[in-house]
Amino acid sequence: MKNEKILSALWSLRAGLSVVSMQRDTIDNCDTIIDECQNRPDTVDEKTKIELSHKKRLYQLNKNDASHRFSFKGDVFLPLIKTIAWLTLLIVSTILFIAPALASAGLSVYTLLSEYHDYSVLMFICGLIGFGAFGTGGVALIIFLCSRLWENVTYNVCNIKSPRKVKKDREVAINMLPHYEKQIQELEDIIKKQEEDIASAEPTIRKKRKEIQLLANTSEQLYQALIQHYNTLLDLRDWQHLDLILFYFETGRSDSLKEALQLVDRQVQTNSIINATYDACSEICNTINVSSSRLGSLMAEGIVALSSQISDLKLSQSSQIEALLDSQNMLVALQNKANKTSLQLMDDCRYLKTLVEQEEIRHRNNI
Repeated sequence: MKNEKILSALWSLRAGLSVVSMQRDTIDNCDTIIDECQNRPDTVDEKTKIELSHKKRLYQLNKNDASHRFSFKGDVFLPLIKTIAWLTLLIVSTILFIAPALASAGLSVYTLLSEYHDYSVLMFICGLIGFGAFGTGGVALIIFLCSRLWENVTYNVCNIKSPRKVKKDREVAINMLPHYEKQIQELEDIIKKQEEDIASAEPTIRKKRKEIQLLANTSEQLYQALIQHYNTLLDLRDWQHLDLILFYFETGRSDSLKEALQLVDRQVQTNSIINATYDACSEICNTINVSSSRLGSLMAEGIVALSSQISDLKLSQSSQIEALLDSQNMLVALQNKANKTSLQLMDDCRYLKTLVEQEEIRHRNNI
């Protein structure tokens, strides 16, 4: 009967440490969310906006083609007239620049071949200047005009359509409209999500930091309550060997805590405590998985005693702690942390204690 009470207390202690460790997991998740929010871009992706604009333009073109009906004036006559007009402009522009250049060159040649007179030198120089100005500048301008005019000519030629081509374009456009609508909707959803993520980043960071602070304070108070309740049964320094102690009790290797601690000391002295702890954790894990119902019943008394202790302490986070110490929650925590050694559970407790201490220092220094 005495051993059952000790086992109840020891299993309840491990469940309590497991609850604290689960709080550490929640804090780590909050840290991950904060890191993700801090790494979010400050603006919507420019490539996505450009792609959306391009898709909308294609959608509008296809929409126009889908509702278009053949018209001789619009599909043949006007594009043809525009094509002729642009070709005429190209020819006239070329003549306007070539003619003065040739005239200037002719003036210089004529001056050289004709009889010398008082204005021969001046005429020759004027011819060279005219040829250089109209020839060099004119050629560059004509090349530019040719490229621009050719673009417009080819564009208007492409706009000349037969009734058959108009019908074919309309059928293709009707088939493409749902495709572009889907793409536009997807891109708009992406941009909307990016805008929401940008807008929610700072509020989320503030919320998660407050959540971390609350979780850390609750966990620290729970840890201190565990110390006050169980330190008289098992010294805090021996909690890291809890798995080994439970293993000795569960396997009948010891009938009292004193015997179990002596066996632990023997492992310490032979420098095999780490391996022994991991081996014990493996056995404890099997016990938890196989005998969860027995452990739930076994811990019931220990959980009631611990909850009573929490109520007497009147902690600031007592309501949150009492919710964590629900028998079902304790059993779930025990199962979830079955593969974690008591050494790792204590590391989580120390981490949360350090987190609270750091927050208190920042608060005092108004950081």
